[in-house]
Amino acid sequence: MLEALLFIVGIQMMIELLAAGYRFIDLKYRLADYWMRLTLRALCLLVFDLSMLLFLPAALASAFLWGQFAYLVFHIGVFWIIRAGLYLLRYRPDKTN
Repeated sequence: MLEALLFIVGIQMMIELLAAGYRFIDLKYRLADYWMRLTLRALCLLVFDLSMLLFLPAALASAFLWGQFAYLVFHIGVFWIIRAGLYLLRYRPDKTN
């Protein structure tokens, strides 16, 4: 039961880490104003993530890490590979002759 909970926490942490990374891209026009807050949030999330991995027992850390890995694979699959495939389908040359 605790492994399932840590798997879900790992998913949530990966969502937060990706969101912290995307905040730099989203606020690039105001980066000079918010760089300290963005960097501090990303570093705090990374420190919390690493502390979870270091201080949990091996079986629980494994569940946490698998949650992060599962969401990362899902994110790459949905947001990058499928989007690239839809882009290629939309702009492929017309085969009608």
